[in-house]
Amino acid sequence: MCHAAIVAMGYSPALGFIHTGKQLSFVYDIADLYKSDITIPLAFDIVKEGDTDISRRVRKECREIFRRKKFLKELVKDIKNVLDIKDYLNPKLKSFLNYNEVKDRDYDRDEGLPGFLWDPKEGNINGGQNFGDPR
Repeated sequence: MCHAAIVAMGYSPALGFIHTGKQLSFVYDIADLYKSDITIPLAFDIVKEGDTDISRRVRKECREIFRRKKFLKELVKDIKNVLDIKDYLNPKLKSFLNYNEVKDRDYDRDEGLPGFLWDPKEGNINGGQNFGDPR
């Protein structure tokens, strides 16, 4: 789940802060945020019920916990919090991406700002948003 959230948000799974030198360092960093609340208690509960088919039971219980807690949504919020990412793409704040408001910003000095994309029909359009077909 942590890997899926990190990759879906466009971050590198190898971008470790505590764990370093591994392809999944950032995944381990984020997973550690939940270790004491989710996986350690779950491990004890599973083993308490017996030592048969532990792997399957752990996977099944993890899926149930992740579904019940809406864990992916929590992961995204926590990753943004850890990286101190401002939620500038929040629909209530979309005016931030209005071209007239940001065209004079210095993108070389503030690398966190989304850049612009070139559209052959419209010219410059705002980056940092999904232009896919709405469902």
